[in-house]
Amino acid sequence: MGKNRTQGAEQTGTSKSEPTSLQKHTENTETERRLAGLEKAASDLNNRVFDGHKWFVTLIFSALAIVLGVYGLIFKSDVRESITQMERRALEARSDLEKKGIEIENKVLTLVGDALKKPLLQAVTEKDEPLEGKTNIVDRGLSGEFRIYTVYLKNVGEKRTEPIAVRYLLKAGFALDSFSSRDRNDWDQAPITQGDFGMGFYLRGQGIAIAPGQMVIAPQISLGGDLQQASPCELEVFYGGEKPLRTRFFIR
Repeated sequence: MGKNRTQGAEQTGTSKSEPTSLQKHTENTETERRLAGLEKAASDLNNRVFDGHKWFVTLIFSALAIVLGVYGLIFKSDVRESITQMERRALEARSDLEKKGIEIENKVLTLVGDALKKPLLQAVTEKDEPLEGKTNIVDRGLSGEFRIYTVYLKNVGEKRTEPIAVRYLLKAGFALDSFSSRDRNDWDQAPITQGDFGMGFYLRGQGIAIAPGQMVIAPQISLGGDLQQASPCELEVFYGGEKPLRTRFFIR
């Protein structure tokens, strides 16, 4: 009897110290639930961290896109302005070149026109009539000398003459007036052999230049000689034209 009680007590102690299968199942379920809760918390944390990173990256890229867009607009505006300035400068340069080209062309045309323009000198009377073949009345002095003073030169060309050089041709026997110091200073004389003429009288130095449309009196000269009859006289004027002016008339 005592022995049975002892074995019953041992069995009772043994059953109390060893967990039952229900307890083990309950403990496993609780552990699994806690593990599941930890996994869910970890997953939620990872999701929150990922969402935070994603939001941050999105924000960074959005800001970068905005900055690049603004920079692109500024760069595009600068490029457009630069292109506009280049086009304006090109137009201005082209306009300047065209103006310079026109100026050069005008200058060339002016030079060509001036080169084509020529002086043309005529010998006329005081009434603006051609002197050729006319009889020119000379002014006689008390000593018998005479003065050629009514011969005029007229430029009917389009250009000013060069300073004129003048020569009178007369028959032999005429000479500079010995009493006129001015004529002796202004004129030279030399014998010549040229048709009816035997004496030439040359103006020293250069005379005036005659403008287009201008009529001036020819250099005057005082001579001595026989003028009982009309005597032929030839006037030669070198003035820069294609050929010198030559006019024959008579003095009396």
